[in-house]
Amino acid sequence: MPPWSYNACSAAATSDEAEAVVPDSVDELLPLPQPAAAIAIAATATGNPIRPRLARLSVALGVVLLMVAIVPAALGAAADSPNEAGLPDLWSGTWPAALMNADGSETPLGTLTWKPIRYEDGAAIVGQNFGGLPFLGCPADGRTRFFRGHYMEGGDLIGCTRGEDTKELVGRFNGREDFRSGSFVVQMISADEFEGRYDEDGGITTQWCGELKERLFSAAGQGEALDITSPTLFFQVPAKVKVGAPLRLRLGARDDSQATRVDVSVLKGAKALTRMNGIAVRPDGTVKVVTWRVPRSARGSLRACAAAFDRAGNSSSRKCVRLTVA
Repeated sequence: MPPWSYNACSAAATSDEAEAVVPDSVDELLPLPQPAAAIAIAATATGNPIRPRLARLSVALGVVLLMVAIVPAALGAAADSPNEAGLPDLWSGTWPAALMNADGSETPLGTLTWKPIRYEDGAAIVGQNFGGLPFLGCPADGRTRFFRGHYMEGGDLIGCTRGEDTKELVGRFNGREDFRSGSFVVQMISADEFEGRYDEDGGITTQWCGELKERLFSAAGQGEALDITSPTLFFQVPAKVKVGAPLRLRLGARDDSQATRVDVSVLKGAKALTRMNGIAVRPDGTVKVVTWRVPRSARGSLRACAAAFDRAGNSSSRKCVRLTVA
């Protein structure tokens, strides 16, 4: 992976001949377009399509309503409840994550953030449908911390800790186009890395890992306002590119924080040909140009997608642009 982005876990490999390369100059000092223009550039971005087998419409609507209820609680989390008093928070932060393959390689999944939510909100979800099956596995005695997870490019999670050291996290993922919904049990194997099992609904069991890159910085309690503002993303991709040629991806973000990053993926159908996690961009709207060498297997129709996020874990809407490889 290039030096301006980061890997998940040990050494995530780009897949299917994908190669990310750095051009001679990656920064172009250009202003961001107005929001309307940015939307026009990524006119095809309407969220990520979920295959019918991942979830029925009724389930999806239920998850949306559930997450709407959780978000304000997460932002307003403050004093501990008696059931979580004294339990450390080891999980709040930004974690590039990956699936661990049997051959020792990894399949990058993008950047994941974990945020704490209020105890009463988490407890209300236990036993409820999340991504097609109930959220179960939390301690019977109620001693736990609850967390909401979110992949920058789509997909939400709910989890609860087990044990007084809170090193184990169990929960559910509601799925997305390239990654089925399922249940997980992971453990902190060091101060900045987790590993564990992911049981795909109706599918395989695989290993899942993540590596902490940054603790969330919300500014709360430091005499500053709580940062709840999502970055504005700019993302532009050419309509056509040839096999073997570099695909130039122009991206940027405008945000009120001091540090902003962008996750980028290139997909053929539901398969990610490459993922570039946590590309650092300036929060003043400077446009960065990164390139990806187009492999032979990419011939046909592709989608390039991106989402920006800041140090508080706020993320932009995901934008996708269609392109043709000849």
